[in-house]
Amino acid sequence: MKITGSIKQDTLILYFDGELDHHTATATREAIDNMIQRYRFGKVIFNLSSLTFIDSSGIGVFYGRRRMIRLDGGRCAIVGVTKRIERFIHVSGLDKAFELYKDEDEALAVWSEACV
Repeated sequence: MKITGSIKQDTLILYFDGELDHHTATATREAIDNMIQRYRFGKVIFNLSSLTFIDSSGIGVFYGRRRMIRLDGGRCAIVGVTKRIERFIHVSGLDKAFELYKDEDEALAVWSEACV
């Protein structure tokens, strides 16, 4: 699992490349937490367009980060859901817990409109 990040409009965008499973969940969780806490981002977008697999441990990573972000009054979204992982997103309920958008530009546009 490789995680990279970028910043757009005061929003941390995290890109996931590879498999998010019980083998990679702990390191992934720690990497995300470090990025969020170091820079105090209140808005985070998880881009899953290069995620190839996710299991229940990976789902837990997203739920835990959502809780942390929302407790601080922040906002988070998932974008780039591929056909390969779409079923896991729906079965796990992530589609109901997170704001879902086609891509990061759509999420940023909706969030920008909400601030006006």
